[in-house]
Amino acid sequence: MQFKADREIERIILYHMFTHSEALMDGIEQFIADDFLVEQNKKIFRVMVELEQEGVAVDLVNVTARLFQIVNAVYITEIFDLRDYVYTEYKQHFKLFKMRNTKIKLFRISQGIQKQVADPEADLDAVMSSVEDELLKMSGVAQGKNFESLCDLSLQYYDTIMERVKSPDKRPAGLPTDFPAFDRVVSLTPGDLVILAGRPSMGKTAFYLNLMTNLAKNNIESAAFSIEMSNNQLQNRIAASLCEVDSKAIEKGVMNERELQRFQNAMSEMHMLPIHLNDSASLTFFDLRRKVRRLKIKHPALKIVFIDYLQILQYDMSQEYASLCEITSGLKNLARDLDVVVVLLSQLNRECESRKDKRPLMSDLRGSGSIEQDADVVIFLYRDEYYYPKTKDPGIAECIVAKNRMGATGFHKYEFKGKFSKFIDLESRYNY
Repeated sequence: MQFKADREIERIILYHMFTHSEALMDGIEQFIADDFLVEQNKKIFRVMVELEQEGVAVDLVNVTARLFQIVNAVYITEIFDLRDYVYTEYKQHFKLFKMRNTKIKLFRISQGIQKQVADPEADLDAVMSSVEDELLKMSGVAQGKNFESLCDLSLQYYDTIMERVKSPDKRPAGLPTDFPAFDRVVSLTPGDLVILAGRPSMGKTAFYLNLMTNLAKNNIESAAFSIEMSNNQLQNRIAASLCEVDSKAIEKGVMNERELQRFQNAMSEMHMLPIHLNDSASLTFFDLRRKVRRLKIKHPALKIVFIDYLQILQYDMSQEYASLCEITSGLKNLARDLDVVVVLLSQLNRECESRKDKRPLMSDLRGSGSIEQDADVVIFLYRDEYYYPKTKDPGIAECIVAKNRMGATGFHKYEFKGKFSKFIDLESRYNY
């Protein structure tokens, strides 16, 4: 299949850009020279961009002079003669031109796919990721950012700070989790990679579900990948935390009249929460990245993504450290590209259990070098009661902020109600 260069639509686009300053600005922003298949049109467009960037009037005289002996002056003049035939508003023609270009790009992508999959040694994950990147560029997601002047940025920054100064309730700078101690220390900021780690049975899943539910109550859209637990199991835990009914009683359907009423009220609340769940049992990093990007396209308001958990993602076990490095750096890039917070749950190695004080350290993270480098925030969960049933802090969980690129480290405590999968914020303590 070969696409013919539609000379007329390209000339109409150039005509609009010549004769309307708004169309000129929109055209420079929306199109590139390679969108024009006719060589003369390609050259004319490049010169129009150059003149505009130089602050020179984009008109017949200047374009013709710049293209002297490159493009026939008569050809350029004929573009202006289209005024007797072009009556449609420029945006309609721009739309038609973009549709044509999209079809051409899709066709070229499909050709590239055919060539790559014909290679018997092709890495299919890499091929699919490459295709996904190309499609996302076309959709306008993850195209990267342009330079912004400090003059403009400083005004926006000042307004943001002054809003916080004037705010009577002093809301947190990041996404509000409704855990006051957590929000004062940890700022969940889009673009950040947050690691939430702990040994098994510390309450990592319950904690992130509490965070996600509280964020959703503040109308903050979120998503969660749970590779070990099904969506029904996650809903069971969310419901238990909302209605404070034993999760096992909910699962079995064994509730008294009062508990059933609380459960029904919780379900009404759950129904309205902007949360997306994915319980794919087997995921590679490439799979996960594709799914998040597609969700962001469909739901632009998405602000935070939870992944439970790092070590269960599929990767090359023979090169564990390199694979974990690739995953954590990839997730950090994903957070920045899509302007979301990525909260990655992680297991700890058994080293902490050989110490008398079993509170986790950074060195207890599997692949700790890459995680420490890529993470903006590292949080450990610890329950002393799990190791020492006669502890002086029964029913207490510690949230230890071991790394915080933009804030304080330290710890704060929660009451942990395991049967409700619920954390309740207690008085805090920080190291500033």
